[in-house]
Amino acid sequence: MRDNHDRMPELLTAYDRDGQFFGAAAVTLGSDCRQFEFALPHTDYMALRRILQSRPFDQLPGLHYRYFVADSAHRLGGDRVELTIRIEQGSSSRQFPFEVPQSLAANLLWFARLRDFTGTSHLNAPQPKRGIGIPTRDGRIINVGMAKTYKRN
Repeated sequence: MRDNHDRMPELLTAYDRDGQFFGAAAVTLGSDCRQFEFALPHTDYMALRRILQSRPFDQLPGLHYRYFVADSAHRLGGDRVELTIRIEQGSSSRQFPFEVPQSLAANLLWFARLRDFTGTSHLNAPQPKRGIGIPTRDGRIINVGMAKTYKRN
């Protein structure tokens, strides 16, 4: 098991927009960090929300959790897969198994196995709602509704 999240895609959010469901992930390769939106069926959306709502460490409101896709999964049977997610909160971190639909695991593992961005031009940047910012690892905030990047104070 790794002791850090290097080269692991970060799960940013799950949201609905105009009756459709989406997830957003950030992938860092070298010094290049890109964020991607991907469409989800409702069952995948609910599984991703369950991951992003898990708080295995401190339950206090306002604490920032981060979720990363570890490149580890195994089939449970049918269309179910056990996917390993690294969860971090402050200095606490640990990998946890989550039962998810095979289609969600395949999408998230695709991001985990990217070695360059050449095959990603068809993907959009996340667009949850106008004016909502998504933080990046280097302290910037991507204001996805306005399509701008700026430095966090």
